[in-house]
Amino acid sequence: MTTLTKNELLGITALVTENRDSAKLQKISDIGYIDSINLREKLLEMISDIEKSEWAEKQKGIYDISYDYNTQEMVITDNQNNVNYRIHRDLVDNDLVEQYNIVNAESEADELERIMIPEARSESDRELMREDLETLRECEDEFAIGYYDTNGFVTKESNIEEFNKICLEIIESYQELCYSAKVTDIKWDTDGDKKKIKELGTERHYWILPTQLEDIESPQDALDEIEFIISEELSNEAGFCHDGFKIDIKEPVNKACAHYLNKEEEQK
Repeated sequence: MTTLTKNELLGITALVTENRDSAKLQKISDIGYIDSINLREKLLEMISDIEKSEWAEKQKGIYDISYDYNTQEMVITDNQNNVNYRIHRDLVDNDLVEQYNIVNAESEADELERIMIPEARSESDRELMREDLETLRECEDEFAIGYYDTNGFVTKESNIEEFNKICLEIIESYQELCYSAKVTDIKWDTDGDKKKIKELGTERHYWILPTQLEDIESPQDALDEIEFIISEELSNEAGFCHDGFKIDIKEPVNKACAHYLNKEEEQK
């Protein structure tokens, strides 16, 4: 079966529209006025379906997710802004960021199929779990988003709008806990390789949790430590040294992280 492209469908729609508006063309084509209207509607529906599919594919590229089992961090990559967010599981457990988990889709599906569904207490529970199983089995990526402390999963395939919405919610709640550090005018030392300087760019944005700072006794200590962390990070990321940069640092919006730090300190 031949699949028509969007442009081909648009061209045919234009011809059908002309046919609809011309009695002469209707006689030549043997497609009457009513048939032209119906055909045009079908063509517009096909075009709409293609546009929805194109939109969904673009949406799938906005965020990627993974989980670092070594550091117990959820990793959300914002592809539009080229930023990786590494969010420790403790922040989720302590209700400091939005309550979602990033899970291995295949492992979760296997557990549902082998253990959870057979041991479910009721048929209604089993039905909900079967829906979750279908969502996870159809996931094309390694990881999925799970609702914290309850059933339910979201993937790019099951609901891309909800997937992106949740990623943004997690990121924004994490950003509120962090120092915001906008780095500009990075002076890369590339031995005069201007092409490489252009590739590297001269701006970055970092989000630094207070937990990343050590031996801080004053706000200035915090700013100095952040500048040092970013200086090291820039070289590690790029593989090149630099001769300095400008930096604009803003304090965390959500002060809950300070209470979290105190709590952790008391537990030691």
